Amino acid sequence: MENNTTIAGEGRWAEFTYADANDPWWKKLLIAGVEHATGRGKIERMYNQIRDLNVHPTALWSLALQQLKVEMDLDRCQLEKVPKEGPIVFISNHPFGLVDGLMLAAIVAEVRKEFVFLVNEVLTRDERLKSYLLPIDFRDTKEALRTNIDSRDRAIERLKQGEALAIFPSGAVATARSWFGPAEEMEWKNFVIKLIQQSRATVIPMYIEGQNSRLFQMVSQVSMPLRLGMLLFEALNKMKRTIRVNVGDPIFIEDLEQSCKRPEMLGFLRSKVEALKP
Repeated sequence: MENNTTIAGEGRWAEFTYADANDPWWKKLLIAGVEHATGRGKIERMYNQIRDLNVHPTALWSLALQQLKVEMDLDRCQLEKVPKEGPIVFISNHPFGLVDGLMLAAIVAEVRKEFVFLVNEVLTRDERLKSYLLPIDFRDTKEALRTNIDSRDRAIERLKQGEALAIFPSGAVATARSWFGPAEEMEWKNFVIKLIQQSRATVIPMYIEGQNSRLFQMVSQVSMPLRLGMLLFEALNKMKRTIRVNVGDPIFIEDLEQSCKRPEMLGFLRSKVEALKP
């Protein structure tokens, strides 16, 4: 999930920002300035109202959607097809950045008690959610490589124990190729195939309908810091909306391996997700 969330500490005010602590000062200032101008304070107030409630940590995702007044429109009969036991990998397109992450986590929490979500490493700093999150570091550093290898190994281990895993295979929010073009899913990473094959997991494809605003698509053509600064605004502009989520049939590992060879698997799974688009 293309989402950096800095948590000040247990019981303290939680701050939401897409600025990384390792960013240059001017980049952090630019991102934070755009965020504050476009509603970051409102997002923080909403989250801080729910984060210390006496509820199970996995309830926080659905509570956050309630705070945003975002409703999910999905066929829950499809969720009944999800195997009750054994390793499961939920895969989805990534249209929004924050709201779709909340939606995916809320859906997985509805069908499985034991699960983990692969997310941007800064998001894992919330102690209440830490056991449900594994960090992915997108920086081009040796430290980031070590983090990602460790997360991969831990994810496979948890899958082999019969848990579920949720992941956006693109790792980045869908973006238009031009100022006025439609948003398109970014390139998927082969990382997800390693998780599925090594754990012998069943795959649940999902498609979340919608895209970010035209302003976001235009800004994305100009500046990465401005793009990041806009992402909290993109969460706020989904408020009071009903968003359709299409859940596909389970894809068992035996069927996947019979349908295509290893180099074709990523494209095959992406086609299954995109086939859910209306």
